[in-house]
Amino acid sequence: MPGIEALAERLSTYLGPEQVNLVRRAYFYAEQAHDGQRRRSGEPYVTHPLAVASILADMHM
Repeated sequence: MPGIEALAERLSTYLGPEQVNLVRRAYFYAEQAHDGQRRRSGEPYVTHPLAVASILADMHM
């Protein structure tokens, strides 16, 4: 699973730096808010929101 920096790089192809920074801030907020939480698979919870954001980035949303 690609991380936040890979997502930020993809977002920067169609969003401005301020908007990309907001996405980074949201990611780090979610990472802190869900610290220690795991999915049933054992992965950190934050992997799901990151995967959804990646799908949305592919759609330029």
